[in-house]
Amino acid sequence: MEVSKHQNAQKLERSYRFWPLFMLSFIRTFFYAIYDIALPNYLIFERKLDPSLIGIISAITSIIYVGGPFFGRYLSGKLGMKKVILASWTTSAVMLILSITIRNPIALILIRAVEGFSNGAFWPQIWNYLTSWEKHHPDHKKIDFLKTFNYSWNFGLIAGFALGYVLSYFIDNYFAMIISVSIAILSTSVIFMFEPSERFILRENRAVVVHGLKLTPKDWDEYFSPHKAPYSEKTNTEDSLFRVPLIMCIGGIIFFASTKSMYRFTIPYFFEIANQGSYWIFGIVLFQQVLQMIGLQFIRKFKKMRYGYWIAIVILFGTTITLTIFSSTSVIPYLIPISILNITCGLFFGFIQGVTQRIVLDKGKELKSTKYSMLSEAYVGIAFGIPPIVAGFLYEMQFEYVFFFLIGISVVITGILMNYHFVYMKSEKTRKKE
Repeated sequence: MEVSKHQNAQKLERSYRFWPLFMLSFIRTFFYAIYDIALPNYLIFERKLDPSLIGIISAITSIIYVGGPFFGRYLSGKLGMKKVILASWTTSAVMLILSITIRNPIALILIRAVEGFSNGAFWPQIWNYLTSWEKHHPDHKKIDFLKTFNYSWNFGLIAGFALGYVLSYFIDNYFAMIISVSIAILSTSVIFMFEPSERFILRENRAVVVHGLKLTPKDWDEYFSPHKAPYSEKTNTEDSLFRVPLIMCIGGIIFFASTKSMYRFTIPYFFEIANQGSYWIFGIVLFQQVLQMIGLQFIRKFKKMRYGYWIAIVILFGTTITLTIFSSTSVIPYLIPISILNITCGLFFGFIQGVTQRIVLDKGKELKSTKYSMLSEAYVGIAFGIPPIVAGFLYEMQFEYVFFFLIGISVVITGILMNYHFVYMKSEKTRKKE
């Protein structure tokens, strides 16, 4: 008796693997959490490089990151997302190896630039997987892919900062960088467990893939059509943020990323002025990240997420003004308040990031486009990259000038966001009346 292709397909199907994405997100943020703090600490406290040079070395990855999403999108169309992720990971690992073996600052800048481009190709692919999963999985609300993703990369950062603190306290920052690079190399094998596509088939509410069998379009439709739609394509548009103007997402990203990057740049200098150990920076960013993770989850509980968004902007603006005052006086008596302010800000970073993430995913789902994840990552690169470079040069003139610059950025962005927010609210009232 001849076995049909339909029966063969059932034998060859297996469950779709979601877990490699979350594991990879954890591992990548884990080793980068160690490296991204240990490197500037090493350059500031041990090599005593100029602040302007450190600003460029620290931020060049974020600036060049901007081009990565566009190149990654082109490559994923040709090679597939899994191969782009593998190429990005491998390139980053090679650049990290070079960065701890080459001591020339100019060469280090070039190495970090390539690393930034590679990172820019990596994260949009992750977002494209998530967007597709949220749209097509029947249990996406029960599974909550975004929540799991946020936990994975946040726990990666937290674990990395904790290990970095231990390594820098008991040994030194350079050894911490060696450990982070080793983790990057050893974890490459996880990528091979990644699914080659974000697409899966639903069979009895189970996500599956079929492998090892070629099906004609007719066979494909015959096998899969009974199982294609145990869910509704419609979403609750009242809960969705896809109508929110894109500028609210972009402005929020720039505000959040520029503020966080400037705080991250200045913290080592506060401790250097006070003649304190560099390991304290790991402790501060560790607790800041814990609060950011809490903020990311807590903002989802707000009945209207925009309230948390605006609360965060107001509080972060006030914190910047306070740090400006501290930076213009003797730092030593205020080191504890400065540390507490930096830690507390993590909660409000999470508020803004949570809203911008939701806007990106909702727009991607509703409009069936990957351009929003690509654009959001590009603006993350701009906002994390440019301010620290400017800050490096301003610090060499006067410490408080760094915060004056940040206040200027905050005022401009807040003004633009308020204008678009009022326009959006007016349009929403009109739509609900119709």
